[in-house]
Amino acid sequence: MKKEKMELTIIAKELPKISFNKEEIKKEVEKNLKKYKGLVFVDESELTEAKTIRASLNKVSKTFDDERKRIKKELSAPIIEFENDIKEITGMINQVNYDIDLQVKAFEEKKRQDKLEKVKELWESLSKPNIKIEQVFDETWLNASKKIEKVQEEMQERIAEIDNSLETIKQFTENKIHQAEIEYEYLRTLNLPEAIKNFKERQQAIQETITQKVAVEETQQESTDEAPKKAEQKVFTLTFEIKGTESQIQIISGFLKANNIEYRRVK
Repeated sequence: MKKEKMELTIIAKELPKISFNKEEIKKEVEKNLKKYKGLVFVDESELTEAKTIRASLNKVSKTFDDERKRIKKELSAPIIEFENDIKEITGMINQVNYDIDLQVKAFEEKKRQDKLEKVKELWESLSKPNIKIEQVFDETWLNASKKIEKVQEEMQERIAEIDNSLETIKQFTENKIHQAEIEYEYLRTLNLPEAIKNFKERQQAIQETITQKVAVEETQQESTDEAPKKAEQKVFTLTFEIKGTESQIQIISGFLKANNIEYRRVK
């Protein structure tokens, strides 16, 4: 595509210069202000005069300021017109550029998705089946500047790290069941310190549960052991002859019943 030359050329530009009777006005203002400087109004009767002076000074100040705003607006008109003209041209450029940008981004996204599929296939061919690519994925693998050979190299380094961690678990864990538990936890997180920490916490919780269960069983066993002892106590048969009033007899009868003591009347 032929590159067109598009350059902005300023044909004419003149900086504004404003001249006015500054010194003449300044001297006149200073002359008139002398009679107002240092005035002190101490009586309420002087309030009207103070308000009149204030209004007069405000009027003069506003006259100067209004003229300043008028001149500024007049001199700014060419600048505003220039800005609008440039904005019109850049708007034309930006609209076309926006359409092109959408196509560029769509193309780049398609390239990223295509590379992502290649990265997934590469990982599946290199790694263990129980380790998902999401666990080791690096966004830089999709960069256009990173070749697939470099991605493979980094994957192999990550796999070597995983193998070393699994070997460490194997060497320092004699109990095969514990080894399998730590390996499972590690393959889930790919973080060896965290896997060991989670395993220890789980083992501690199991041990505490077992200790509590044993304590409960021992308490129950002690209660069971005491029950036969009470049942095995020797039973005696004694014969009494009791004399007393009807109410006294009833009290004794109630005591015997309350304590599960068998008794009978002897004729």
